[in-house]
Amino acid sequence: MDFMEAIEDYQVGADIAALLMVKDAMKIDFYRKVPAEGRPEQFVALACLGLLTGRLRTIKYRLNDGKVRGESNIQGNDEDLRMFYRDFAGPYRDWFGVDVTIENYPEHRAEMADYFGYSIRDADLAYKRINTGAAGRAIEIQERIVEQHWADMSKALEYAFKRVDLSRSPREVTRYINQAARSEYYRIQTKGMRRVRRGGETIHVDPTFSSEVEHTILGDYVPGRYRRLSVRQRKLFDQIAEEVKVDMRKYDGKDYAVDKEGMYILNNRKMAARIGIHEASLSRALKFMRKC
Repeated sequence: MDFMEAIEDYQVGADIAALLMVKDAMKIDFYRKVPAEGRPEQFVALACLGLLTGRLRTIKYRLNDGKVRGESNIQGNDEDLRMFYRDFAGPYRDWFGVDVTIENYPEHRAEMADYFGYSIRDADLAYKRINTGAAGRAIEIQERIVEQHWADMSKALEYAFKRVDLSRSPREVTRYINQAARSEYYRIQTKGMRRVRRGGETIHVDPTFSSEVEHTILGDYVPGRYRRLSVRQRKLFDQIAEEVKVDMRKYDGKDYAVDKEGMYILNNRKMAARIGIHEASLSRALKFMRKC
């Protein structure tokens, strides 16, 4: 069964074969292998992995135990690594001032063989084992990350599978699935979150109430400011604070705006309606309170 047939089976009877084909393809090491022509599920898998870029792109750094005098980001068997730098890369650097790492070893291998002779085969073997071990661990981490996020990813793919027009070419079907799944995955990830502007860009935040009611009402907290309010200002502040505390206990933020730090702050229009005054009057009163 090919991928297009599997999607058709999903549309007809919710068969999950198409989902499993994508999940299996997400185990491919696309850092070392490009998607195969005629295997659209691999292109879909690559796009899905792209949605996890922030998590997957750290793989090679998680494998890094720290750079030591040009040591590689890719770590293999510890003894192989120590031997490679102690017996080959280290002496070669001391003699010729050239830093050889696991990544650039193939570039320098011929020149190094002239000086190390037959023993260069030990460096070759270490190089091979280091790269093989690193690749295996990278894929292991990749699979673990995919598994952790598969529940949401599979929902996004199902959303796309249900809507794709299979009368289109495989390339068009693949493009649609990638676009639809990306949009739905973002929607799932940001559900319940708010969009705010920060540093000239729009980001999503998971809003929360500040521990200081004053921050929610006035947008920040200034020690001693409440004591400086007039009797009339304090009465209005306390009235608003009671409403805010009710919402905080219920963790109900639907009537609030969100600041750039992800904190709920007063929506003047909605709060004015709740306490029975004009929005303009409330906005003006809060402006004067902030100056206290």
